[in-house]
Amino acid sequence: PYDNEQKRKELLDKFNTIEGIKLTENSLNKRPSFDCKILKSEANYTRFIEIYQEILSEIQRYEAEK
Repeated sequence: PYDNEQKRKELLDKFNTIEGIKLTENSLNKRPSFDCKILKSEANYTRFIEIYQEILSEIQRYEAEK
């Protein structure tokens, strides 16, 4: 599902809700990264896991529809 640029933009926006992560639209077609120290904060870690779970759910739905 993330071969669609709009889906990648939505994902980028979600990651940018985590304090300390500032991914740019230039990174949409790349493999952006961030300092893992950002996840030391419980709030940041929790939000990261929520986003990761959303990604997994989206992929599972996509695969089920194939």
